[in-house]
Amino acid sequence: MTINDIDEKNVSTSESEDKTVIGTPTSSIDPNIKLQPIAEVLGGDMKKDSKELSAINDFIMKENPEAKMEDVAWACRELLLRLGTPRFGESNMDRLYQYVFLRTEKDNIDKKLDILEGKK
Repeated sequence: MTINDIDEKNVSTSESEDKTVIGTPTSSIDPNIKLQPIAEVLGGDMKKDSKELSAINDFIMKENPEAKMEDVAWACRELLLRLGTPRFGESNMDRLYQYVFLRTEKDNIDKKLDILEGKK
């Protein structure tokens, strides 16, 4: 593309402008980036607590499939407020993971009971 400029003597000069497209390299994107807001809210370590963070993220996304990353962080905060203060020596991560685990197990048992009772 050519850009025409007029200098101080009213003489037209032209420059060529290079347009480069900057692409996002897919190899450098961390697949666990969606877990970062949860780790920040709960004070967890992305590498050490990846199983717990994934379970919490899956639980929240199951409740609200259209949630964005910041919505997931707010849902974590909301769950923490609902659960209350953790016991002495227990972290927010442990408390929320235990809740998610038990709630998931309860939902699975309820589904199996419904099938056995012929409700579904």
